[in-house]
Amino acid sequence: QEGKNYLLLVAVDNVGNAGLDNKTFEYTDENSQSVTVTGCYSINVDTTLPSVESDVSSTILTNGDGDITISGTAADSDAGIDSVTVKITVGTATYSSSDTDSKITVTTKTASEDTDNNLHWTAIISKDSFSSVSSGNYTVYATATDKAGEGNSQTVSVANISVDKVAPIVTLTKPATADSSKTDNTYINGTIDLSGTIKDANTLPDPAITGIQVSTDNSSWKNISSNSADSADPDTIVMDSFSFGGNYTFTVSGFDTTKLDDETEWYIRAVAIDAAGNTGYSDGVKVKVSQDTDRPVIKFTNLTDLGESASPRFVLKYGTKSQVIATVT
Repeated sequence: QEGKNYLLLVAVDNVGNAGLDNKTFEYTDENSQSVTVTGCYSINVDTTLPSVESDVSSTILTNGDGDITISGTAADSDAGIDSVTVKITVGTATYSSSDTDSKITVTTKTASEDTDNNLHWTAIISKDSFSSVSSGNYTVYATATDKAGEGNSQTVSVANISVDKVAPIVTLTKPATADSSKTDNTYINGTIDLSGTIKDANTLPDPAITGIQVSTDNSSWKNISSNSADSADPDTIVMDSFSFGGNYTFTVSGFDTTKLDDETEWYIRAVAIDAAGNTGYSDGVKVKVSQDTDRPVIKFTNLTDLGESASPRFVLKYGTKSQVIATVT
């Protein structure tokens, strides 16, 4: 029956003489006392399945660039844990830690206060396991086997892995032009704000926006930073009040155009990273930095231009005592 059982071996000859095996074993009783028993064998029957669980509480997102580590415990109060095996099927391939040259390795240990009745395990799933897929959800199973005879085993799901190798879609909104009278470009000057949106198949982290970059050729990009320590980096432009935040919609403040070459066309793009670690870039938005763009324009309305060769060049339309009339826009 389940639990401790005892086997006595008795030999009886043809005339009735009996002999008892003098096997001796020791065990610890319920009072933690050592007990010596002579004349029988102890047979422990254990048909209870071991338990196995992981510390993972949510779906693991990966873009396949790094190995995945999963940890947990396996327990068996009677016989103790003999082994823990971890398995995953990706596409048409199944990988198990019991395979030769497996893409999954499992290590086990006992804490100082534990025995093999409560075993801690750690599985490392190689990133190569996901090289053949671009996306998908995959379940990781762990099998715990105890030491009872050939072993009682139990297999349970210990983690769900979601593979996402698709970059988020980032859109940067073109800033408002500083001179609506010009239609050849979008003119910016001074310090402006920027905004945009980010889309992804999975829930985005907050913040998902990770930076703004600028370029004069829409190819070679420089990062924008608010950290003065980055000023020595030739690929970084420091803007003292620069900041950003947000995920599905994002905002950028303190974009100081005076740090960019004036009267020059620039491209601006936003950078975002999704929960799986994929980096997405918006299209470059073309603008022209022109610090004089929205200065007030004064136009005299009652002066006549006689040409560069005339002296004086400008004359009042309405006589020497009339007032100078102008408009300011």
